[in-house]
Amino acid sequence: MRRNHSCGPYARLTAHGSRLTARDRWTDPLELAPEECRELGLRDDAQKAITKQRTRRMPEDFDRGRSLEELEGLRWPVPPADTTPMVRNVYELRRRPVATLEPHELARLIGQDVGLPWLLPLAVDILRDTAPKQADGGWFDDDLLYAVITRKPEVWATAPGPAHELKETVAVLTDVSRYVRQDIDAFLSVLPGDDA
Repeated sequence: MRRNHSCGPYARLTAHGSRLTARDRWTDPLELAPEECRELGLRDDAQKAITKQRTRRMPEDFDRGRSLEELEGLRWPVPPADTTPMVRNVYELRRRPVATLEPHELARLIGQDVGLPWLLPLAVDILRDTAPKQADGGWFDDDLLYAVITRKPEVWATAPGPAHELKETVAVLTDVSRYVRQDIDAFLSVLPGDDA
């Protein structure tokens, strides 16, 4: 069975014999190979949009009143009827204005590598704004932090500004679990020098 490295930890995999097809798994269409796009019936213009998104750098500013579908210019096909509730939720969240997403919803989307060019800067802003409260003994959203710091190094290469802000933010966190601390250390180890 082919392993699906492009999906987050909640991905649904279904094997048909020894072959796993794109239709059998949920993933961000940006992670699909061209042949998988054709297999799912995505049109050529959708395939071009996917290719464009793969090379996109994090935007400096964007209209947070728009949905991920609007920002990406890509509407995902309707999920299959037997899709898990988590996958249906991801599809629904992509249709909502980004500004209305709560931290736990951002964590879910980011954890699935969905909409990263737009959601990571927003999540880093939230983490930056709440970090001082944690340092003063307040509550901190470990789920959002975990989703953000566990993105692949390639993601942070396209987002040097948010990466630098997140580096400064995690420096003030004093009361995180040892597991989150390990993930923070792993995140910091893949960042380029102070030129970020």
